[in-house]
Amino acid sequence: MIKYYKSVNGSIKELRKPKPRCWIDVFSPNEKELAELSKLVKIPVSEFKMALDEDERPRIDIGKNFTLFILRLPFVQKENEIETSPIGIFLTKNYTITVHLYYTGYVKPIFEPSKNMPIENKTEFILYILSQTIKSYFQVLGKIEKQIDMIEDEVVKNPRNIIIEKMADIKRTLIFFYRSLIANRVVVLSMIEKNILFIDKKRVEDMKDIHTEIFQLLDMTITYRDLLKGSMDSYSSIVSNKVGETVKILTVITAILTIPLLITGFWGMNISLPFGSDPNAFTFLVVLLLASMIGTLSIFKLKNWL
Repeated sequence: MIKYYKSVNGSIKELRKPKPRCWIDVFSPNEKELAELSKLVKIPVSEFKMALDEDERPRIDIGKNFTLFILRLPFVQKENEIETSPIGIFLTKNYTITVHLYYTGYVKPIFEPSKNMPIENKTEFILYILSQTIKSYFQVLGKIEKQIDMIEDEVVKNPRNIIIEKMADIKRTLIFFYRSLIANRVVVLSMIEKNILFIDKKRVEDMKDIHTEIFQLLDMTITYRDLLKGSMDSYSSIVSNKVGETVKILTVITAILTIPLLITGFWGMNISLPFGSDPNAFTFLVVLLLASMIGTLSIFKLKNWL
């Protein structure tokens, strides 16, 4: 789908047809739409397809009549599964074009028309998209922090297999975030250090602020990853301790029953045995078995094995 927007009297208006100095927003386009867009803005279809590649890494590509910025931002793939998705921002003399695969979740607020969007100023537009992207990362990491706090409590109170699944999902998200943020940082660093077509070098300080915020996001990602690793280690220790306690109890029960089993084994042989004809033999045998069990249990307690 392709939509056209233009700033009119301080507000964003949707257009039926593209006009010079307008913003073209493209999401999940088909081949026909890409061909029409390519003809309009004089950019090869292959360039647009690169921005739609799920595995495309953030970078800057400078063509003859355009500058392409590829970034990655958070995207909800499935319930509780947050990954990152590529977006492409094409700057040309007459158009600002954004290309992305999705228009839901954390992606939607970034590309939803707003009166604050500086469509006509290309440098301002890039800075706006970057700041909105960083905001979306902060929102996700804020939720992850709360999830990790809940997991830490659950690990201590009631460790279950479902906790491992939650931790695995969060760990996967943090890995995606770290890789994407590192690559996004390289893009911003290039904007700061290099002369890039359609980018005003007078806004370097704002770009440095964006760069600093990305560092903060990276620091948060590493911190949460370490916290999650600690929770996983705690889970493993608690589960191991519980298994150890269970094995210990079973071992004690086996040890307590060993002597009675030996006695009953001997006494059950089809041969002549002491007290074999005594009418009180059964009572004596029961007392002997109980005494052996109590004696074994007492020894365990004296040795502090229980």
